[in-house]
Amino acid sequence: MLLQGFPAELLFLIVAELSRKDLLQVAHLSKEFHRYAVVFIYKNVTLRRYRSAWHFCRTLTAMNPGLSTLVHYFSCMVEDYNADIADIDEELGGDEEGDPEEEILHDRVTFCKMFPICIGRMNSLRCFRYMPHHNLHVGLSAVVHAIANKSALRSLSIFVKYLEVEDNIGSLPDPDFPHIKSLAIDTGYLPAFNSSFSNWIETLLRTHAARILQLSLDGMSAGRPLENISSLPSLKYLSIYSNFLGTSLANKTPELRKLRVPYHYESPPTPLPHSTFQHLEEVEASEYVVSVSGLLKGRPIRSLELDGATFDDLDDVHSCRMPFRAPEFPLVCTTLQTLPESSVSVTRLAIYLQRVVVDDMTGLAPHLVGLEQLKICLMDHWHEKLLVDLGKNFLSQLPRLHTFLLSDAPRFDWIDDDSGRFGNAFKKDVQERILSVWDDGGYCSNLNRASFTALHAWNKVKGDWIAEPYPDNPQLYRNYEE
Repeated sequence: MLLQGFPAELLFLIVAELSRKDLLQVAHLSKEFHRYAVVFIYKNVTLRRYRSAWHFCRTLTAMNPGLSTLVHYFSCMVEDYNADIADIDEELGGDEEGDPEEEILHDRVTFCKMFPICIGRMNSLRCFRYMPHHNLHVGLSAVVHAIANKSALRSLSIFVKYLEVEDNIGSLPDPDFPHIKSLAIDTGYLPAFNSSFSNWIETLLRTHAARILQLSLDGMSAGRPLENISSLPSLKYLSIYSNFLGTSLANKTPELRKLRVPYHYESPPTPLPHSTFQHLEEVEASEYVVSVSGLLKGRPIRSLELDGATFDDLDDVHSCRMPFRAPEFPLVCTTLQTLPESSVSVTRLAIYLQRVVVDDMTGLAPHLVGLEQLKICLMDHWHEKLLVDLGKNFLSQLPRLHTFLLSDAPRFDWIDDDSGRFGNAFKKDVQERILSVWDDGGYCSNLNRASFTALHAWNKVKGDWIAEPYPDNPQLYRNYEE
């Protein structure tokens, strides 16, 4: 190990003498140098592997406290614990006496001590995200203390479920973030919100209420800090569980433009007066939440996403992978039929369906004549004749439609709804034939972007449909709406 024990201060001086281009070339040639120099090279750092996170934190804790990193954006999203065990096993050279599980667990103990120190060295930090998929045994109070003095912080996201929440946190430092604009706290299915941390969030919201533009308080208990906040006058985006959705909340957010409402069976919504959320333009919620709350009535909704979050086994909510089923289509129809006929307000619609039934879809057309973008997340396979008929009988009644996307990607990354890649995902000739029939029949005269799989899309260029290239990884799902 050439750099083992190498003084971080001296490394910092060497890095300072190199241009960014030269430094990146050296880092590319030497993984070992990259491990130690990365904290001085990059402004944006996302840690997805535990071993990388461990080495990153070790480097920063070795620095002289007087030195500061260039990191502006820091995200800890460690995903694959088993892969890290395999890495350690390889490092041990297959030694039967070595225990990779024990080794990595020992590293976790060290990691939870180093992590707050690491964050403390990021004096220019503007965005902090702690959203790992595994418990790294980092304490909640340690994280809060580490970020407390980050005066440049603009965005803060914390997934509390995978933090060690101490029984007695004690006093927390005042959240003094004069530039904060975005806050996201996710408690998962934790039944109780730690009172000290809840008070800390409440103080943050009250102190910086005029500056907060985006707020996500996801979880059964995460919305409690809002109960004592009088107003969030500048808030444009809000994500909150349905049990906190009500008139009181609506009155606190007069300028809200986008609302996301994750639904849980223990937190039913309540009807909202038509006078609330008068500037609301985008809604993402289940068809049940939208119907019961009456969100589509009397509001200028442009974008509607019915996420259809229903589960086969409601007792299995604590499982990391939950069985998913698409909502019953009659419920989706009932929700969309609350839109007045000939309405042109909704221009984007995304829905989750088990299968496409052309006759049922056709009955919705009078309520969606203003639609410009349609995305259908489909669980079952489709066939050529089905989509030909869909274009002829349904899409042809949407004169403004310019984008049609059929997705076979999982709607959520934390539940089990991936039934496999569509059979026609790789058959460009089938897809091209469907588009030709639509064109020849004049069914979709304004359509200029279409897709039948999340692998790629088709774009109309000078009257011809051109397919985007397939990704190198056929299992790669992407947001092809952009």
